[in-house]
Amino acid sequence: MKKFLPVFVLLFSSLLLSAQVRVFVSDSINQRDGKKYYIHFVKQGQTVYSIAKAYNMSVEEIYYENPEAKAGVNVDQVLWIPVVNKETELNREVKKTGFPFFYHLAKDNQDYRWLASLYHVPESSIRQANPGVSEPFRDGEYIKIPVLTGLESIAGKGENEEISFNPELKVIPGFRHVVNAGETEYSIAKRYNVTVGRLRAVNPLLANGLNIGDRLRIPEVAGGSGLTTEEQQEIAAQQPGFYKHKVKKRETLYSISRLYGVEIQDIYTANPGLTPALSIGQVIKIPKAQIKKPYIIYVASKKIKLNKVAKMYKVPLSRLHSENPSLGKRVYAGQRIRVPVGEMALKYLKEKEKEETTGGITEKEYEKPPALPTGCRKIKPHPQKVFKVALMIPFFMEETDSLDVGKFLLEKEDNFKPFRFIEFYEGALMAVDSLKEMGMNIQLYVYDVDKNLTKTARVLQNPVLKTMDLIIGPFYSYSFAQVALFAATFNIPIVNPLSYREQILEDYPTAIKVKPGKQFQADELPALLKQYYPGYKVFLIAHTAYKDADLVTNLANKISAGLQPTVKVSNNDLYNLAVAVSHRGVDDEDYDKNAPLPKIRYEGMEIYPDVIEAAIEDSTTVDNPLIRINYAVDSLHPFLDNASPLRKNLVILYGESKAFMMDAMNRLNEQRDTFNIQLVGMPDVERFSNLDDRQSNNMNLTWFSSYYLDYNSPETLDFVRAFRENYATDPDVYGFTGYDVTRYFLYALYNLDNRFFDCLQAVPLNLLMTRYRFEKIKDTGNYENSYWNLLRYQNLELIKLPGPLPGNKQEK
Repeated sequence: MKKFLPVFVLLFSSLLLSAQVRVFVSDSINQRDGKKYYIHFVKQGQTVYSIAKAYNMSVEEIYYENPEAKAGVNVDQVLWIPVVNKETELNREVKKTGFPFFYHLAKDNQDYRWLASLYHVPESSIRQANPGVSEPFRDGEYIKIPVLTGLESIAGKGENEEISFNPELKVIPGFRHVVNAGETEYSIAKRYNVTVGRLRAVNPLLANGLNIGDRLRIPEVAGGSGLTTEEQQEIAAQQPGFYKHKVKKRETLYSISRLYGVEIQDIYTANPGLTPALSIGQVIKIPKAQIKKPYIIYVASKKIKLNKVAKMYKVPLSRLHSENPSLGKRVYAGQRIRVPVGEMALKYLKEKEKEETTGGITEKEYEKPPALPTGCRKIKPHPQKVFKVALMIPFFMEETDSLDVGKFLLEKEDNFKPFRFIEFYEGALMAVDSLKEMGMNIQLYVYDVDKNLTKTARVLQNPVLKTMDLIIGPFYSYSFAQVALFAATFNIPIVNPLSYREQILEDYPTAIKVKPGKQFQADELPALLKQYYPGYKVFLIAHTAYKDADLVTNLANKISAGLQPTVKVSNNDLYNLAVAVSHRGVDDEDYDKNAPLPKIRYEGMEIYPDVIEAAIEDSTTVDNPLIRINYAVDSLHPFLDNASPLRKNLVILYGESKAFMMDAMNRLNEQRDTFNIQLVGMPDVERFSNLDDRQSNNMNLTWFSSYYLDYNSPETLDFVRAFRENYATDPDVYGFTGYDVTRYFLYALYNLDNRFFDCLQAVPLNLLMTRYRFEKIKDTGNYENSYWNLLRYQNLELIKLPGPLPGNKQEK
């Protein structure tokens, strides 16, 4: 119990602060330096802390705006309190800033030169990331520290970049880039291989900000125009492969872009001088090369109603809801909407698919784990070194002040945030103890980091953080982004233990993703089918044709490659089936035994019983293709037309919508009287709660899970027993996760030291909930876990299937 005491001391210390005089928000609002403030008059018994809580901001914000309050507040003292708190301000800034950065929380008299030496970032880059911020900084001022590609986006590639208008810079003649939704100055400059400074130098209006529809000059670069050959050909209107579209009544660029499945920017690029004001009969060119997917992306530049987007693209609102199930009636700035393409695009994509002879393309190319490098084949512990490890867990300690202590001690509060991840922390402490027993010398630093960016920024000011050997957490995305960018600056490995987001691997160079990627499920599926579903009729039912289209196509290709092209079916079985079909709906007394049997359809193939009867001891060869079904369009009709009444049918359900999964399972379960049906669910079944257990058991639902707990294993029983002794409770999933994650990465650090990031895949270690099989991602160099557990409902039990290795036993 002693390990839990520090947290409880902190918890109940904060509970004592709840006895404050109630504070009411002021009705008086004034402006200062262009910013709105509440004017608050301090009342008897009020403190800076109680005032901050009433206005939903931190004490530090009040001190920043009212430095004299640091010495204490008096009755009737006036405090200027921002109408928009710093947390909201930072969240807005993170979303709209076009380069990666993390915040530094300044102290009095710090300056740009000092920050440059602290973070090893050019002083000029920090200055340009913070326009209008003068030095020396004030205590509590938030300064953006750009990292990695952020340096290029701000300062460009030369040291003496022009950032004011320069009429002498040459631009690409006769060409303008039309700004599209979601673009930034950096993304545009990168596209044309120029710096942001030079882009600004030929477009003085950028001083007022970047707006959708702006037409920008593009500076030439040394040795050429800065455009690719393809783009130069588009400008010159010489590139083959265009559709010529004649504008019809009421058509807009939005509706035309959807019809052909190209972005509006691509239409502008192919038609120099084109404006949004179209005229009936006007001919515009549509580049075929840009028709790539069965959907296009609309990025909202401001809050807009979803039905307005539907009208813009002339697409039914129901289709947008179907393709974007996470969206409500309103779309907010930065949200991405998948817009299904129109008839011309679908026709082109279908023709293109027929022409292609290669397999599908995945979103990323993932390397298979190579043979271990020579330096990774032998690992050994480093007992002489002191390893510094930071554990960042959301304790939400500041929320404990609102508790009714008496009620809390008497009643259970499951939704109390400060206890949500406490067992992760407790499991992690047990892992630390186990490594110390092995001889590892650990200095553990624990920080309360939740989704609050201001709190995260304060944590990052701790000077010891940049000396860490490993960081585990934070758990929430925005806070993780800030810490991961900080970690990248100092080349510190950082572990994300809970997130499924692939963006972790794209944006943060030293990040390690513990949750396995869903693309690895496709790699496991062929072996799964071969071992557990040989000879089955296989169906792949996707929720829609657009969601994860590339991944689904890749999955279909891998399934098809593992299927036998044909199968043989006993003629005797086929004949018996024909007889059974002929009896349907006919009373026995009315049935004519001498009448010839009518032909039947079997798995989409016509079968003639008289031909079968002539070779009753033989067999018939039937095609065995994978049947792909778009559930949103065709429901189960293709399944009913092709399902086998003689063979077992395997249905692979692919979709991220729980409603889709439940509806499809319900309809398939109704067909079990006619067909033998088995299910495999992908890719997110483990995240769906309350699926029907009866239906899951009826069809032996099998799915991929990131963890599995065998409560009968000796290791699990030992851990539960030790957890009870330490904390007087049983561990939940977070308790097991905290133990596994912390133990694995501390063990790897202990045995690899400075080879940690090169040799992580070489670390073998038995864990309680799963295995870790880390693979290095080709494009980014990060590590991602590729191991999925295979779980199945069978005989009213949940079992873990062994992988495709002989001799493995099922676990119940």
